[in-house]
Amino acid sequence: MDSKPLIFGYWNVRGRGGVVRNLLNYCEVPYEHRVYTQREEWFANDKYNLGFDFPNLPYIIDGDIKIAEVNALMNYVPVKGNKKELLGVSDVEKVKVSEAVSVTNDLRAAVRNTCATKGDFNKEIDEMLTKGKAKTLLDQFEKVLEKKDWIIGSLTIADFWLFESLELILAIDASKLEPFPNLLKFHKRFVEIPQVKAHRESDRFYKVWLWPGSNPVWNNDKTN
Repeated sequence: MDSKPLIFGYWNVRGRGGVVRNLLNYCEVPYEHRVYTQREEWFANDKYNLGFDFPNLPYIIDGDIKIAEVNALMNYVPVKGNKKELLGVSDVEKVKVSEAVSVTNDLRAAVRNTCATKGDFNKEIDEMLTKGKAKTLLDQFEKVLEKKDWIIGSLTIADFWLFESLELILAIDASKLEPFPNLLKFHKRFVEIPQVKAHRESDRFYKVWLWPGSNPVWNNDKTN
């Protein structure tokens, strides 16, 4: 692998890039932040001219290695950063990590899809977080974390995904997580990871910004 900083490309927003940025910083992988602020910068200029097999954002360019799709990036970064344990140590752990990632993505999708409603935003969000699919998944994670700091016992990429979901819920209505003390403790533990904390204090960090009837993670204002 190339010894130069890799290039991480994504929009000027939190979006799907947030989880990768956290992982890059946790694994202490040096990277150049290629930020797209205008649609034509990607769609007209770079998308089909950078040599990707499956061009998409976010992406990583690491010398001759070019990878797109967020799940692929989440598997590549621990390898690049010599932290393969984040993918699971044993074969069984790797399967459990894959299982947990799928469920965390279900949770995040349920929340994001509801946020994009054109109906009664407050009503639909409340129902989804108190008695809908997201509530069921939150209950499951709350139980899993009763006696463990991390989902499978040790920190893995699944925890990075769960953190993103919790950040989104906290941006919507922090009170909705009050019935889940284990999840709140999990969130606090994650934020206190030194590399994560340093990233959140840097100019590369994007907060979640929410407004009804839109995608809550598309925000180009880091201060809101």
